[in-house]
Amino acid sequence: MDRAAFKERRLAQLRTGGFALWVYRAHDPISCPESHAAFDGVVLPPDHPFWERWRPPHRGRCGCSVAGARHERGAQRLGGDPDKALPTWWETVDPNDGEGAFD
Repeated sequence: MDRAAFKERRLAQLRTGGFALWVYRAHDPISCPESHAAFDGVVLPPDHPFWERWRPPHRGRCGCSVAGARHERGAQRLGGDPDKALPTWWETVDPNDGEGAFD
C-alpha cells in the first residue's frame, strides 16, 4: 500500500474510532526531521488545524504516527503530554522536510 493510501486509511480509523484526542508520536527521532521530533507527545483534539498540516505519515518514511485516545489519561499512556504546547512555527514550516523550523 502506498503512503497516501495508508494515510487516508489511518485517518478513517481515527475518525470512526470516536477518539476525543490524538497524540503525535515521533517513533524514530534519528531518521525524523528535527521539526517532527519537536511534536512528539503533542495531544490535540482531532479537529485542530495542526492535523491537516502535520498528520503522519510524512514523505521519507520518518516513522511518525498518530494514536487516538478517549481521554487525557489514555493519551498519557500512549506517550502524550496534554500540557505540551505546539511550537510557534508549526504553521509556517514544510511538514515534509521541516525547513525553516529552526532558522
